Amino acid sequence: MKKNLIGLGLLGFAADTMAHTGHSAGALLTAFAHPMTGLDHLTVFLAIGFFLAQSAQHRTSQLLGLMLFLSIGMFSGRLGVYAPMVETAIACSLIVLGVLGFKRWLPNQTALFTLLGGSVALHGLAHGVLLQSMPLSQSLAMSVMMMLGAVVITLFGFALANNRLVKRFALQQWLAAGMLLLGGSLVLSS
Repeated sequence: MKKNLIGLGLLGFAADTMAHTGHSAGALLTAFAHPMTGLDHLTVFLAIGFFLAQSAQHRTSQLLGLMLFLSIGMFSGRLGVYAPMVETAIACSLIVLGVLGFKRWLPNQTALFTLLGGSVALHGLAHGVLLQSMPLSQSLAMSVMMMLGAVVITLFGFALANNRLVKRFALQQWLAAGMLLLGGSLVLSS
């Protein structure tokens, strides 16, 4: 037990080996905070919280299902699955989710879940590729912490969607407009 605690503590002091901003080789808190520091992650998971708040039923199972999509993407990337232009696909998913949020149009639950699942799976794939250089145990710990960070943002979005002030100031439309702008600028820059 003592060796495990020492090993876990040493993970926080590992040197940076990741090329993607926001990752440290073993900094579990950095992995937890990573979804909160990237605008694409932040807007997607806030939007997922908003969409889940509008969902009629099965919110918990939908959230768990989306985290399953994220983990499948992460582990696929970790195992070497490569998707060309994954960053462009992520940007396009921001645009689609932004249009849905701006128009306040929700397709049926299956179609919405598929769109959201595809978006988070793409995010997971992009990060999974970056985790290839790490030992399996370390990449697993980083993946779990990133997923926990994503859940926190999603729950925050869910809570915001049910707030009277948020509804009064149409935060969902502002978030959707931000997603459209962010997605469009990412597509143009790629």
